[in-house]
Amino acid sequence: MDAEEQLRGYISPRRGARIVGLIALILGLLGAAMLVVKLSAPAGEATEFNKNANGTSQWCYLDVAGVSDWAFKDDSKVYYLAEDAYGDFYVVRLSSGTFKKMSAQRAYWEEETSAAVPMRINGVPRIATAIMRDYISQAAGIDQSSYKYWFGTYYLDATSKPGSDEAFVWGIPAVFGLILGLILLPTSAAARKRAEQALDSLGSYERQLAAAELESPVTRRENSDRLRLGEHWLFGKRQGLLLPYSAVVWAYEQVQRTNFIVTARHLYLADDRGRITAAASFGRNGHDEIMRLIGEIAARNPDVMVGFSAENRKRWQEIVKANKTK
Repeated sequence: MDAEEQLRGYISPRRGARIVGLIALILGLLGAAMLVVKLSAPAGEATEFNKNANGTSQWCYLDVAGVSDWAFKDDSKVYYLAEDAYGDFYVVRLSSGTFKKMSAQRAYWEEETSAAVPMRINGVPRIATAIMRDYISQAAGIDQSSYKYWFGTYYLDATSKPGSDEAFVWGIPAVFGLILGLILLPTSAAARKRAEQALDSLGSYERQLAAAELESPVTRRENSDRLRLGEHWLFGKRQGLLLPYSAVVWAYEQVQRTNFIVTARHLYLADDRGRITAAASFGRNGHDEIMRLIGEIAARNPDVMVGFSAENRKRWQEIVKANKTK
């Protein structure tokens, strides 16, 4: 194996990452397409809602004469008691927009008027869960054993259409596939580009020196061998990082937080050509390790700027701009 291939084998991303990214992106696009198809499919003709036995019907209507204030909330899902013009009672799930339109039905429920003005709602019949039955029984002031007598087995979900459950199933690969694909492909492409630029910037003799240093027994293996510190060079596994210490202008720690909690720490290196590379990543307790690595780099290049600050960023940009005008 020649020096160039030896270096490329360590610093370049695997081809598999690109293939996985492409597969994930294709699955994500397929999922997104099926999601649109399912959500845009016609619902068909609605049948009258039967709270006790809906058979195979998946699209029903209910003429609501009266509606209560909310009886049960489950996160963003809000359930109400409803009454038809014949005095039968139901459980319905409504959107806030639909509920706001039902002022006449609220007045009828509160017995502010005796005139029933039914409002038709369409939805998907669903079986009430045990938790729903418990809370709604308490709200209605009845024993849970009487729930089925008053409200039946099914409730009407007026926030869904037929096919929405199938659409949700397709939505999972759509979201995760697109996210994974849009992360892996650009990341892999950027690392591959950095690797090729780094290799192209070296002459044949320099590549041989760097390759020898890469495999030298005195070269330090750090971060589970994802980063190597040689005498003159830094090597980042799969990161496209092949950098002489003399080209490192700025080294700093980036703290990653999720919901204000530190979840990861990363060592970033900015070079004199304007590139910033995530050289190493650690868990939430990796601060001391990163500072040790920065110290190792600074020992080999005393001119490196350490720590993230607006002043260091500005100075780094000035150095890069000056190098480009040379």
